[in-house]
Amino acid sequence: RVFHVKNQRRVPLKPCHSWLTADVDPRSDVYVDIRKTLPFPTASIDVIYLEEVVEHIPLTEGVALLHECYRVIKPGGWLRLTTPSLNYFAKEFFSHPRETRTINEIFRLHGHEHIYSEEEMMGLLNSTGFSKVISSKYKDESTRFGYFDTHPERYSFAPPEWSQYWEAEK
Repeated sequence: RVFHVKNQRRVPLKPCHSWLTADVDPRSDVYVDIRKTLPFPTASIDVIYLEEVVEHIPLTEGVALLHECYRVIKPGGWLRLTTPSLNYFAKEFFSHPRETRTINEIFRLHGHEHIYSEEEMMGLLNSTGFSKVISSKYKDESTRFGYFDTHPERYSFAPPEWSQYWEAEK
């Protein structure tokens, strides 16, 4: 069973998985407030996919969400997470310091509350208890769930390199 938390717009179902899609969008399968305890029993989900969502809640709630994901994922289960990369935007800003629009927009537009550095996200995933944390890339064929990624396809203004991609095994 795959629990998919998304930020708007339905992702096509993969025929090999049973998806439960959660969102604030009424078209989703179920409404879940990710700022609260997830409404699933402990160790009941095989895979959780957080696509461009954790940045929409404050850091403390994002950390709590990662702990909740860990709680509900079965032993040997996985988390796939994508979120904007602070590393990318900082590098772009320092390469072009007069071009401030993009870095301001990543913080101010789209309802973002916290943009994570890649080092910060790796540390959070490790400290949450995941036994294996893998830095990935968009549609990474060397990972188990890279084929889930769709955000750059749905939002043409957001190329894959804007985001960081992770897989973590419980």
